[in-house]
Amino acid sequence: MSVTKSSLLFSSGTFLSRIAGLVRDRVVLATFGASDSMAAFVIAFRIPNLLREMLAEGALGNSFTKVYSSVFSTDQARARRLLFDTVLFMTMLSVLVCVIGILVAPWVVDLMTSDGNGKSATLVKSATGLTRLLFPFLGFMTIGAIFMGALHQRGRFFITAVSPLLFNIFNIIGALWFSGLFVAYGPNWIKEVFADKAITGFTVGVLLGGFAQMMVQFFALAKELLHELKDWKFRLPWSDDVSRVLVLMTPMVLAASSGQVNVVVNTIFATSVSEAAVVWLYSSFRLLHFPIGLFGVAIGVAVLPALTRSMTAAGGKVNPKSSAEIQNAVELVLWMMSPCFIFFCLNSLPIVQCLYQSGKFTSTDSVQTANALLAYSFALFSYGLSKVVVSFYFALDRTKFAFKVSLVTVVVNFVVNYFMVNRYGHVGLALGYSVTQGISVALLLFGLRRDGIAWNFPKLFRSLSVMIVCLIASGALMWSVNTFAAPHLEAMHWPINFEALIKITVNGIICGLFFIAAGLVYLRITPKEALKALKARRRG
Repeated sequence: MSVTKSSLLFSSGTFLSRIAGLVRDRVVLATFGASDSMAAFVIAFRIPNLLREMLAEGALGNSFTKVYSSVFSTDQARARRLLFDTVLFMTMLSVLVCVIGILVAPWVVDLMTSDGNGKSATLVKSATGLTRLLFPFLGFMTIGAIFMGALHQRGRFFITAVSPLLFNIFNIIGALWFSGLFVAYGPNWIKEVFADKAITGFTVGVLLGGFAQMMVQFFALAKELLHELKDWKFRLPWSDDVSRVLVLMTPMVLAASSGQVNVVVNTIFATSVSEAAVVWLYSSFRLLHFPIGLFGVAIGVAVLPALTRSMTAAGGKVNPKSSAEIQNAVELVLWMMSPCFIFFCLNSLPIVQCLYQSGKFTSTDSVQTANALLAYSFALFSYGLSKVVVSFYFALDRTKFAFKVSLVTVVVNFVVNYFMVNRYGHVGLALGYSVTQGISVALLLFGLRRDGIAWNFPKLFRSLSVMIVCLIASGALMWSVNTFAAPHLEAMHWPINFEALIKITVNGIICGLFFIAAGLVYLRITPKEALKALKARRRG
């Protein structure tokens, strides 16, 4: 399957999951707002979620995909054994990590919170209890990452992308039902051992959602896993292939997920501002992840198997086919992120008001979250590109350079945030994250110069030229419409959510039409020819 088609399959599944994610965020924020209990949950969720990002979208997922793809192309029985052994080994390791995580939770929470304004004893206690409750989530996501790699090799991108839908559904159930159930019928020791009964009920929903997400992917591979289990005799789940996965994975734990490490650093700084700032940054980052997950991660996930196959066929070297794959992926990310960037820049407040402002999430929370989203939006290009470039380093086994870059950017992020947080508060943290991501992807792209990639610079220059013109033109029109329409909409006295919905709908149409037209100009085809090509690709 081509990278474009694979990306579309992954994106279509991700789209359903991300829509459910937006509904989830709205329900959760309306239920808990920017409260201390919600801040405790965000802090508690950071550690397993950080490791999930590293494994599910980073080191383990990419490492397993690379090794499994190369083995599967020559020996399917051996690939089946690799899948079974890796699942068994990572299950054993996950149990050990979860036990350790539960034991060291108080020290983890202490590390994740700042002494800047004095730590709230209730916040620390609640975050510690919820961290212990959430650690098994890491195990579910670790096993799910292996299932994801095997399914991607088979071209089954849709099921891995849509599986988070169940996670989001259980989150919603947790906020709407489990939280009330725990308040009404939960024993009093819940508050002593974990946290406030309502937020504990929601956290149980999160944990069940992680389990359900893993099981959907398991059922897609159940036949071959059960086939291996039937013939399995007790032995250590270790082989040369499992060793290859772990060797490839180790230096990339930070390399593939330095952005998530930086998010944790931001959380530490955010607690020095206020508990509410933790929720504002979390909420805005969730919105940022909508286009990143929909396009950037999708393209990065799809390009790794394609690059691995082309480089394996060329003896592990860069050839014209792999050069074309990497350039097409880079251009695709830029084209997908451009409309998202300009749309977020000009509509950050209406987006937050439409999606989040209700219940306990107030207008003040909307303004503060929108300011952070505006600052975060500058990371769209770099975050999306990093997913593609890191996939290239995986395919070429150049993990050490990417590891060094990740270490540099973690240090840079700390230094930038140290100076930004005192001047600009939580917005400075979001802006610092964008700066750091830009430096990271610049270093990664600079490192490609030694690999002999045959860049088609005239094609790339033409693509960027059309894109920049479209950015300026669509941005100018959206700004003009917003300026003209604002007083008229205010005079209508409509609910703020409905007014915001009108703004983002109109601007979304403007932005979408501009970039569709620009894409047709760049490809030099008519709309009729584009529809014909899409139908042909769908049949293929």
